[in-house]
Amino acid sequence: MKRAAKDIYQEVLDRTDLALKEFDYDLVKNHVAVPYRMVTTKAAKTFDTAVEVKELFMTFSHAITTLGVDEFRRTAQECSYLDDTTILGHHMSYLIRDGEPMVTPYPSMMTLKLMDGYWKITEAQNAVENDSWPILMPLSPIKDTLGAPGRARRDELFQTILDRITKAFDDDDFDQWERCVALPFSLISSEGIEIYNTVGDLRRDFIKYQRDIETSAITQIVREARSTEMIGRDQMMGVYRTHFLRGHVTALDPWDSAITMRNDNGLWRVTSNTRQHSHLNWSVLSGRPNETIATPIKGDTK
Repeated sequence: MKRAAKDIYQEVLDRTDLALKEFDYDLVKNHVAVPYRMVTTKAAKTFDTAVEVKELFMTFSHAITTLGVDEFRRTAQECSYLDDTTILGHHMSYLIRDGEPMVTPYPSMMTLKLMDGYWKITEAQNAVENDSWPILMPLSPIKDTLGAPGRARRDELFQTILDRITKAFDDDDFDQWERCVALPFSLISSEGIEIYNTVGDLRRDFIKYQRDIETSAITQIVREARSTEMIGRDQMMGVYRTHFLRGHVTALDPWDSAITMRNDNGLWRVTSNTRQHSHLNWSVLSGRPNETIATPIKGDTK
């Protein structure tokens, strides 16, 4: 029986928190992927080597010890499998000194990938406003979520964002797609992490994606919003389901993916996409005969 995603996610959090307390990177090194991506509301950075990741960890451990933090703990909230080897979840972080919180507890989100027998953190998004690396004290967490859309509005907004993305590819319009994305943009899949830092990178990926769609004879892609969560005032994560169709039949078993978004002067832009498949001929992936289905209803959320 598959273990609950939340239990696995909490175990990784607990092991990381213990390693920070003990100042022992060896306790957690098997649970951190390389490259490793860290994101705040103001900045993003990818650490490409094990040495850089260890330095990031040890510097933060030193910082919280120096400032007299008695307790650094994180509690898992909503977590779910995107596929058998990918978990997306979010958690609350608490820093306590002398029984009192040093900073307002803040939400974060992590992506875990099962690699080499270990669940590893590939990306962490934190609702803090720090823009330098490594993140040091004092942390500047988002103080509240006032002004953030409620769940019903959020789900509706998320479907609108997905429809914008779909239309950009349907119209073969790169400029539309570029307006949907905030650089740097990260794609996390079973093939690893790809980072797109420039418009040129993004354009090459767009062309490749369109070519793969044509090669696989895909005639329609439908993306359904499934759930959303706020990560601070101006960041949102959403889980959606993708349907690939050839005419009126499915070309591939539907699968769930997740994107993170940032509100950029009133326009929500995608900052990362975690999905099961990267670029490949999707036609060879279907494990069952094609099956006739009705076109999914856009906006169907849970």
